[in-house]
Amino acid sequence: MGIGDKYQTAKKLLASIYKIRNAVNNFRSYRLEKRDRSVQSEFHRIIDFLNKKWEGVMNSLNECDATMIDAEILLDKNIVDEYEILKKHLEILNIKYREYLDYYKDKNAISINNNVVEIRKIVIASLDPKDDKFLETMENIIFNLKKRLEEYLNIIKE
Repeated sequence: MGIGDKYQTAKKLLASIYKIRNAVNNFRSYRLEKRDRSVQSEFHRIIDFLNKKWEGVMNSLNECDATMIDAEILLDKNIVDEYEILKKHLEILNIKYREYLDYYKDKNAISINNNVVEIRKIVIASLDPKDDKFLETMENIIFNLKKRLEEYLNIIKE
């Protein structure tokens, strides 16, 4: 396994990580409102739409998982560890997304309580990225992964 293999693995891994980022940003770009559930069929259509967007996140994760197997063999173990941090961060999104759906499925829920406000901060992208802590954390994790991969991406230039 030569330098070219390491370069190709690092390149493919970084592309997969960017696909995850893009899928997450796409997923978090939709706002579900109480009025969306006033017509039950419309509400189910929206839930199906959101689930398809979440499926995009999961597909991107699965693709990256497959690449991570090669990375674990060819590259630095710290890359695998950093990727696991990203996966845990996305698991929080998954859990909060399910809680978010449960809240909106509850026909008796009228007011938005503090718990729902906190859930929305994770599930829905803020209009101002400076106020989006979930995005900030995700971008920091991706930045750290990219820094670890740069060593392998720069070996071809040398």
